[in-house]
Amino acid sequence: METNSKENKILEMALHYYDVKKWCVIPVGKDKKTLLNSWREYQNERPTREQVINWWTKYPDANIAVITGSISGIGVVDIDLDKETKKLAPEMEDVIKKLPVTLTATTGSGGKHYFYKLTQPINSSNRIINFVDIRGEGGYIILPPSIHLSGNQYSFDNDNEMVEFPYAFFKEASTNEKRKLEKKDYNRLITEGERNAILTSYIGKLIHDHKEEEWLSYCLPTALAFNQAKCSPPLSEDEVVSIFQSICKKHKKNQVVKTVLVAENKGEIMDTSNSTIIQINKPEKEVTLAEWRNVISSNFPDCLFPAEVAMSIVAQLLIKDITNPFALVLVGPPSSGKTITINFFANIPEVTYSTDNFTPQSFVSHAANVSKEKLNEIDLLPGIKNKMMLVRELAPLFGQRDDDLLKSMGILTRVLDGEGLETNSGVHGKRGYTGEYLFMWLAGSTPIQPKVWKLMGNLGSRLFFLNVHSRDKSEDELSNQLINNPYKEKEKICSEMTKNLIYTFWNKYKNSVAWDKKKENPQYLSIIARCAILLSKLRGTINVYRDRYSDSQELIHTIPVIEKPDRINQLFYNLCRGHALINGRNKVEKEDLKLPLEIAFDSAPTTRARLFRKLLEYNGQMKTTDVEKELNCSKPTAINEMEALKILGVVSISEGDYGEKAITLSEKLNWFLSDECNELRGVVELSSDTTNQLSKSDAVLDGKQNIDGTPNDGEPKSRRRGV
Repeated sequence: METNSKENKILEMALHYYDVKKWCVIPVGKDKKTLLNSWREYQNERPTREQVINWWTKYPDANIAVITGSISGIGVVDIDLDKETKKLAPEMEDVIKKLPVTLTATTGSGGKHYFYKLTQPINSSNRIINFVDIRGEGGYIILPPSIHLSGNQYSFDNDNEMVEFPYAFFKEASTNEKRKLEKKDYNRLITEGERNAILTSYIGKLIHDHKEEEWLSYCLPTALAFNQAKCSPPLSEDEVVSIFQSICKKHKKNQVVKTVLVAENKGEIMDTSNSTIIQINKPEKEVTLAEWRNVISSNFPDCLFPAEVAMSIVAQLLIKDITNPFALVLVGPPSSGKTITINFFANIPEVTYSTDNFTPQSFVSHAANVSKEKLNEIDLLPGIKNKMMLVRELAPLFGQRDDDLLKSMGILTRVLDGEGLETNSGVHGKRGYTGEYLFMWLAGSTPIQPKVWKLMGNLGSRLFFLNVHSRDKSEDELSNQLINNPYKEKEKICSEMTKNLIYTFWNKYKNSVAWDKKKENPQYLSIIARCAILLSKLRGTINVYRDRYSDSQELIHTIPVIEKPDRINQLFYNLCRGHALINGRNKVEKEDLKLPLEIAFDSAPTTRARLFRKLLEYNGQMKTTDVEKELNCSKPTAINEMEALKILGVVSISEGDYGEKAITLSEKLNWFLSDECNELRGVVELSSDTTNQLSKSDAVLDGKQNIDGTPNDGEPKSRRRGV
């Protein structure tokens, strides 16, 4: 790369680190903070070369950081200057003498970076020795020729080859430092230079000496009080909480780096690290997905597809890089199978959390009759972390008064970001949880009212919906139902099978599954993206109406609110990965794509979703009379719905004879009429002869055509039927 500019020199060096050293580089500011929305994903997967170029094209003055640990294969010993003398502390000379000679750099502040090759993972650690930090898993450091806030430049001291990280030296040093800290007098005043080290030691001792259920109720308040009473000046509350969270994670997870072994021939996925996945007992009997499907379809055939979608949702908890909760509401009239499907997953307390009395305010409680110290015992959010929450009926929530519904949906919107929730009240002040709070959600509801769709659209809906298409049973089926195995007995059989299947998965994938995204088929990813784009349009918020004070027949409308498809796209991909995982795969295949397709069609306002499905049945073209018939509505209502789809970019509208209008599916969405889409959905195109017979039979039954077969222009030219 030929250039004389500083900006291109930085990019050139970033690409050198990326191409030659195979390091994982990211852009950071002079304050050392990443310029990316999140750098967490790059701890496990390097960005593409194009991404690196784009980053430094967008931020030409950005400094270069390397993510340490296994992703780059390096561990760095970071030695800081003494803040008072602005020089290396005298005791550091002895430490430096014991460090193996390796690639070394001087930092912008005058400190030292010692670069070593990792032969086994090592965690990042602050003050493993006084003035010395380790940067390994979960850390990054700044690289030359970056510029420090002071204006000084980072630079390499030599071009030595990196040697193996001195594990033994730092293991001994860490043990000695721990002993020193344990001997420290916690009752004395703690000065600025030692606050972090002593607070880390103090909190670690608290965590070690108390049960996990006491960490939030006792250990954190104690640590905050200790900081205020003993540290001069005290650290901020956020800093103490950050130290506390870090120690809790290390204590629970041990933060061992994941080593992923994929048995290509068998398609098995293994991961040797510890993780947040709850460890559970082995199943009474190991169950295959095929056996589970057979049991569900034999007892409740209409529930098989929604149950398989639900299984794909809970399976997302096993995938390493998934941080977004997936919330699905099964929709249908009473006795359509919603509750039965949810009940399959109910009696698995290690993995699911069932509640029948749910309000969004219960995520973070502010009950006046409970002391603040006890509130975390009844908070819902920590109880559902890394589980799937089950709520059998959301209709009471959706039926709230407008003000209450707005408040509830606002809470759900925030919680479903997966980043915790903080709320305030006059009783207990500010309370809540921050950080990763991943959970999944399966709920049921009767059909959703229009005001709820409108409100969710304005807030940016985080909920997805799936209609439970249960058949209308005949008299014979209903009568036989009375003498065959009772529902509860069949439900129990399905519940046990579901429990054993989940136990089988949780024992097969005992640790988070690292997904190899490089194996994904771009064609399938494009289909997922199409589903996301379609749904973002379909559930856009808009009102179409005529001005009552004008004689004009022209329709007017509010400004449409259409969400960007990015979030939907990621969540649909996560759902497909969950379905792939339960099928024993670590890449998305064609059979996984039916899930986002059906959910995309159903996660829009009820009338609009129904009209879109009918539009596909009519091969992408419908007249006003067709819409009136299929929606069973008046002509003005039909025209309003057609106009809404036009404004949202789903269809175009043309004028016909006698005031008739016609809608045609947008060219950009024509793929949803394709044979490929029909195949994925399990829909077949009927032959022309069969179509004619069906059209004739339907018309006769509707009383709109004589038995002699008089043509009916209002009927669709062809129809599709689900397999």
